[in-house]
Amino acid sequence: MLAACQPPVTISGEISSAGLQAISAAQIAGVQIDLPPAADRLRRAGHLAEIAWRRLRESQEPRPYPAADVRPIYLKAPG
Repeated sequence: MLAACQPPVTISGEISSAGLQAISAAQIAGVQIDLPPAADRLRRAGHLAEIAWRRLRESQEPRPYPAADVRPIYLKAPG
C-alpha cells in the first residue's frame, strides 16, 4: 500500500512495530515518506494542524502547502 501512495506521504497515528518496519523498508526502497516524531503522531486534529503550520512556515516555495491536494487515508486494523 505504501508504494501505491503518491509522494509526498506523511503518516500519522499509532503505528505498530510491524508498521514501522514496513515504513522503514519503503523508505529504503525510495518511497518518500515523512514520519513525524511519535509525539506528533497522536490522533488529534491539533497535532496534524501543527505539522501543517510548521511546514507552511518553514517552506521557501511559492505554493508551499497545497491543501487542496491533501488526501487522508484512514486505516483500520483487521477484525
